[in-house]
Amino acid sequence: MPPVWDEMDNATVARILLDIAGLLERKRESHFKIWAYRQAAQRVEGLPVGIEQVMREGRLREIPGVGEAIA
Repeated sequence: MPPVWDEMDNATVARILLDIAGLLERKRESHFKIWAYRQAAQRVEGLPVGIEQVMREGRLREIPGVGEAIA
């Protein structure tokens, strides 16, 4: 199956990260983890370049707030 990154823009990825944060909240996960996903969503949405370009260049971890788990 081909990668779907070409079909995802920053807003879509940000929405997914927010959805994950919501699911973590429902599971009563750590507030820090929930906050991290929400912060990552804001940072991804505000990127000056497309997230697909950042991913292709292997630079996801360079986005502030995006650690190994989120990347």
